[in-house]
Amino acid sequence: MLSCTNGKKKNNESQIAIQKVIVIQPLGNFKIEQAEEVFIEIKAISDNVVLRKNIPFPENSFYKPRNRYRADNIIKSLKNNIGKDSVIVGLFNFDISTTKNGIKDWGVMV
Repeated sequence: MLSCTNGKKKNNESQIAIQKVIVIQPLGNFKIEQAEEVFIEIKAISDNVVLRKNIPFPENSFYKPRNRYRADNIIKSLKNNIGKDSVIVGLFNFDISTTKNGIKDWGVMV
């Protein structure tokens, strides 16, 4: 069994895990049929899952010189819009990049 927790709270002597909501967020032109397949797979292991409608990529996330999106900007935007207490699964069909080991535009291939 798989669960996502944000820690444990003491309840007398026992521990209770707090399960987070898993939010599946398709971006751009990601096909809803593929998002539904991901939803079904996650739903098989957790009842705490929600599939949201497609949204556009955040405006500040496109990195024009390399024609790809910045993962850090996408993550920040999703956390601000969905909430930091959820597990967010972003789905998209484009190359992304992040900053790694001093390299500003480290490519992450899809």
